[in-house]
Amino acid sequence: MKNKLITLLGPILVMALVLLYFAMPKKGTEVEQMTEGTQDEAQIEKQNPLEESQNTQDKKASMTAAEKEVKSSETEKGDKGNPLAWDRSFEELLDLSGVEKQIKNFDELLKKQLDFDMGSKDGPAWTKIMAKHFKSKFILAEIRKEFKNIPADELKEMVESFNDPLMKKVSKLEELATASEAQEQFEEFSDDYDKQPPNEERERLIKSIDQLSGSTENTVNMVMAMMKGAQVGQNAELPQSERIPPQEIDEAMKEIKPQIKEMMAVSMQKTQAFAYKDLPNEELKDLAEKLREKNVKKYQNLINKGITRAFSNMGENLGKDMAKLPIPEEEKNE
Repeated sequence: MKNKLITLLGPILVMALVLLYFAMPKKGTEVEQMTEGTQDEAQIEKQNPLEESQNTQDKKASMTAAEKEVKSSETEKGDKGNPLAWDRSFEELLDLSGVEKQIKNFDELLKKQLDFDMGSKDGPAWTKIMAKHFKSKFILAEIRKEFKNIPADELKEMVESFNDPLMKKVSKLEELATASEAQEQFEEFSDDYDKQPPNEERERLIKSIDQLSGSTENTVNMVMAMMKGAQVGQNAELPQSERIPPQEIDEAMKEIKPQIKEMMAVSMQKTQAFAYKDLPNEELKDLAEKLREKNVKKYQNLINKGITRAFSNMGENLGKDMAKLPIPEEEKNE
């Protein structure tokens, strides 16, 4: 039984390494819509001289009727009534935040990692199956599902958040750090980092950003969801007598999680230090403040939920296909 649980661990860790390259913290700034709304109403009043000539009661009645008409129209249409506008805001958000480009880099990064790590006898089979089930389009589809019930005005708030100059700069740095051609640079940076770690203040700031963004914790959750999904998928294809009880799977996940988290914590710190190497400490402090904002946390939560669900689903499909591979002779004899 335990061997079946361990079988998937090696290839899943390959996925974990790839995850480190795009599981960056997302950030932004809150937009004060209440203030903007008040300013917009004031401008409307100034631009309508006909209403100024009416008495106060007629003016209030007219505005109330207009407001009701607008609200009624918005209620009837909703986001579904104007999907193009919602899509534009959503795509702009993914573009400004850099998350779409980072996730699309996933395909190339995975290919390189599989070519490098899958050298065993079963490597070609693993590579083919993992390449089939782990694609950026599946991740982006789950992110879209997570955002589908977010109103257009909230999406606009998030778009405004990423229009902030510092956020644009940080998003660009993250995008460059997750590009496939940056992998070699990261490895060199990592070696230097081990030999000469950053000063205490810099290290403290990086750790603070990691904690505030939940980058390590979320990446661990993605890996665990992927591993559990793979085992559940494998179980579904096994004969009833060979299936692993759900509680045994849960116990194995609990046993493995601390090891995964320990590995991720060190790697994620290096990954973020690499991405932000050109940011001075003052800008890192500003970034930490942005990550504390409510609007930012909501965005992060949606992104992470979508990615985690995607890896759970992809892991389950992986497990189903892996269960169909022939069992190695050494495992048959155990």
